[in-house]
Amino acid sequence: MWKTYLFGLAAVVLVCGCVGTSALDASEVTALGAMQAQWGKALGWTGSPEDACATDGAWRGLLCYSGHVVNIYLGGYSLSGSLPAAMGGLSHLEGLGMAFNALDGPIPASFANLLKLNVLELSSNALTGTIPASLLSLPSLERLALDTNFLSGSLPAHNISTSLISQGTFDAYRNELDGTIPDWICSMGSNKFDISSNSWSCPQPACCQNGSNSRCGPCL
Repeated sequence: MWKTYLFGLAAVVLVCGCVGTSALDASEVTALGAMQAQWGKALGWTGSPEDACATDGAWRGLLCYSGHVVNIYLGGYSLSGSLPAAMGGLSHLEGLGMAFNALDGPIPASFANLLKLNVLELSSNALTGTIPASLLSLPSLERLALDTNFLSGSLPAHNISTSLISQGTFDAYRNELDGTIPDWICSMGSNKFDISSNSWSCPQPACCQNGSNSRCGPCL
């Protein structure tokens, strides 16, 4: 669903994107309220968060299905500030796209609660901190784009989502990551990841070819 609406019908999502009646969970209302407080003016989000999925017009950037928020596309709105931890309460969310903004601060640990998340795109922001290990273990995750930020630390070596490894894509290039590259990256396939332009330590796993694989980049 995410890939179709995000890239095929993005204009529709930005205008309406509402299917069924609103039945938002309390945690969804709290999450949307926190997002409204942060970016509501820039996005034109008015009224109560309880009405964000109203059948006569959902808030801009939201796609609602059966009264719940399933996709959010807010890429390229020049949004600033940090991602509210309350967004972890969007329990029906399948796709979140907030690339090409000016977001800073860490990726909330609460994103570990987004168990239905299939796509997360946070590229080209100013995010800092580490990549939460729990994010990479989300069971439905197939697309993770974190490139062109200021993320630091190492990648976890274990408990990586099977769906991400077997059929997903992972971009984390142009960050400040370090440590050794974990072996699981080679299980993704040579065209499924790009973690270059970081500060990796040697040795590297076999698929990185001792720094000659441009998708891994050199090691120090």
